[in-house]
Amino acid sequence: MSDCAITSLAFNWQGTLLAVGDRRGEIFIWDINNQVIKVSMLVRKPYEGMNITRISGLSFAQIETLKALGAIENS
Repeated sequence: MSDCAITSLAFNWQGTLLAVGDRRGEIFIWDINNQVIKVSMLVRKPYEGMNITRISGLSFAQIETLKALGAIENS
């Protein structure tokens, strides 16, 4: 499991599985009884990889929001 801060936890209703989410968007599903990770996945951000270099018509706040959602800006 990653060393990034955990941002969310949830158990299934039987208490046998634990879902753990972190700040980077990684999600792990733990099997509590066997103490193993059953599933791990990385959730992509909505604008991940979108190049916004030299974009025009957007405010600074809008550009920063796109970057927070995964867009990239090359210098």
